[in-house]
Amino acid sequence: MSSVAKKGIQSVDVAFSIMDCIESAGEAVALKDISNMTGLSTSKVHNYLVSLVRIGLLQSGARHGSYDLGEKALSLGLSALRRVDVLKITREAMIEVRNLTGLTCFMTVWGNYGPTIVNWIESKKPVTVEIRPGSVLPLLTSATGQVFHAFLPEAMTEDIANEEKANLNEDVLKKLNIEANINNARHNGLAMIDGLLSPSIIGISAPIIDHDNRIRAALTLINSRNIKVGACYDAEVKILLDITKNVTRRLGFSEVR
Repeated sequence: MSSVAKKGIQSVDVAFSIMDCIESAGEAVALKDISNMTGLSTSKVHNYLVSLVRIGLLQSGARHGSYDLGEKALSLGLSALRRVDVLKITREAMIEVRNLTGLTCFMTVWGNYGPTIVNWIESKKPVTVEIRPGSVLPLLTSATGQVFHAFLPEAMTEDIANEEKANLNEDVLKKLNIEANINNARHNGLAMIDGLLSPSIIGISAPIIDHDNRIRAALTLINSRNIKVGACYDAEVKILLDITKNVTRRLGFSEVR
């Protein structure tokens, strides 16, 4: 009985490995290539392909002899995405970031007036700042705002950005280097502000991206500049990036391969 059960589980593993290599390729894959990628014989792969196509998890690709994900795979994927509670898993991630870094962490979503804090969790050494859940952060002079500015469509941020620019003096605007900040945030997957929003505060923020490549939220770490200078946050940056990217993968986003 146990050998039958083990064989059944192994069969599922093999079927999934075939589907996984097709998903990873990002396009239809030929039988021979699937064989090479999985290390299985072409005859064994073919038997699995017949069954997977029959139940709709795979389909024949545009190229003769190639295979792609099928309608059933799409249906299952969309169903899984609909069941994902974005705010719930982001809150869980926020707690994990705080616990691993020891820094105050908060979650922000895009509201009618800009990046709006919806959850906040203090570190053991709270930072004195005048922002709390419900606070709207500036787009240009906060790490959180720069993340939303970088990852939202320009049409959604343009009015707020122009209004903020009009209220900033030329020295601050030069120091900001807005276009460079946008490009850096997109390239690095995060933004860091050292003493700009508040002279005593450092902020580090990273986006949560969904399967449609839309920013759904941001997680931000803050700390006092008196405790640690900005150049010494490599470990915290790695933790923040690892955790936000994990949430992003759970939301179905795949980076361009």
